[in-house]
Amino acid sequence: MSSSLLFGTDTARKRVYLEGVLKELDTNLIKILGEEKPLGIDDVREIKRQASLDVGGSGAQAFVVWRADQMTPEAHEAFLKLLEEPPQGTHFFLCSDSAEFPDTILSRVIKIPFYGEQSLEGVDEVVSFFTDTIEKLKLDLEKSAQDGKVQKNILHKLHKCIRLMNLSYTARVSPKYLIDLYISTS
Repeated sequence: MSSSLLFGTDTARKRVYLEGVLKELDTNLIKILGEEKPLGIDDVREIKRQASLDVGGSGAQAFVVWRADQMTPEAHEAFLKLLEEPPQGTHFFLCSDSAEFPDTILSRVIKIPFYGEQSLEGVDEVVSFFTDTIEKLKLDLEKSAQDGKVQKNILHKLHKCIRLMNLSYTARVSPKYLIDLYISTS
């Protein structure tokens, strides 16, 4: 899934999370919208036009939409079409104080809450996932070293695991959401 809904009242943590995720995605184009006024239908049409453009290179493009819950109904409907079939390599981050969105939009995004203190729900699962993943990558790395070649992609995945665990701590995002990010970008 290439679309996320960041909801809750802790805007500072949303920004920390976005900064880390956008670095992880290796984006060529980052467009930030909706900070001054909620999006209307013409704004969404422009996003659709920009999202369909080839930005060149191998990097992704990302659109961060603040105050997404305040879009006009027409803009929500038009944005739904983008979420249903996003252009390849395009990521959408809808940011909002609440998770009050039409069900059709909620069913197409990863929902990430940003309220108060970090919930410890799912921490054991996440620690287990990243521990197992790092152990497998370590074995792959040792095997490739025996063959006389160290695979850069293995080192990249190890580094990504460490960065995502750090992001979980600094942004205080429930770490289970980072498993989805790791899987979708690996």
